[in-house]
Amino acid sequence: MMHGERPDWLRDFHDYADLYLVPDIDLSWERDDIRIYGNDTQRQQFHALACAELDARGVRWALIGGSGDLRVQNAMNAITALGPA
Repeated sequence: MMHGERPDWLRDFHDYADLYLVPDIDLSWERDDIRIYGNDTQRQQFHALACAELDARGVRWALIGGSGDLRVQNAMNAITALGPA
């Protein structure tokens, strides 16, 4: 979505982490110098593509929602649920 094509290095990448924390799009978007895709349709499309890519690669991932301390706690719970390395 970002470049219009998938680079070869990304297709060939297989050095996966034990768990990927995927931030939910449940918070309001705030413009800054890093984030893109500010409208709801673009955010939903990019989020869906990212999650589909993780699924296609068969890696473990957790959707992290909530705000503030709850979001941090949800991330910690996902890591804890993974168990010891």
